[in-house]
Amino acid sequence: MQKLKPVDIGYISHSSLTVTIVLQAGTDIAELIALEMSKQAIKPTALIGTSGVGKTFTKEVVEAMSAFNEGRAIFASGSPFDPVEFNGKCFMPGLANNAYIFPGLGFGSVIFGAIRVHDEMLLAASEALAGQVTREHYDKGMIYPPLANIRKISAHIAANVAAKAYELGLATRLPRPADLSMLKAACSLQITEVTAEAVWFFTL
Repeated sequence: MQKLKPVDIGYISHSSLTVTIVLQAGTDIAELIALEMSKQAIKPTALIGTSGVGKTFTKEVVEAMSAFNEGRAIFASGSPFDPVEFNGKCFMPGLANNAYIFPGLGFGSVIFGAIRVHDEMLLAASEALAGQVTREHYDKGMIYPPLANIRKISAHIAANVAAKAYELGLATRLPRPADLSMLKAACSLQITEVTAEAVWFFTL
């Protein structure tokens, strides 16, 4: 690994929960992370890649992290991965993609006329998604429900987003439904109808 020059590092700041690394232009982030972890300057329990730059979490980075986390990991990637077999057990890598949240969040906000998207609506969407993960999914190493069930998932998320919008006074479709538990059925029906209208087919 090429040694990094001091000019490569803007600064490294520590807090009780996070380590923030700011880089100068042209710095190899993978090399920097591996270097700092090898020196045990940082011992992260979570690595979150948000830049869209591939090959950031290299073999060296993952092995260094594994060393001080006793080989344990909860893994999700923005891209799909094939199942992985380890010690005779099959694991399904998670797909951490905004395709899970955005359809239900947008649908629940629009059909009930939310005047804006509040942080708590985003949290409601996230909690609704997490609630769709079953014990069977966990046993397979999954941290998200199957994307194949996206319509059902989106309806559940939309209902929770709508309920939160009404709770916050942000929904404009009044009067407010007397039974918010019926929102899921309403969202599911509308998603089915809208999807059916939008689907198109082509023939050769």
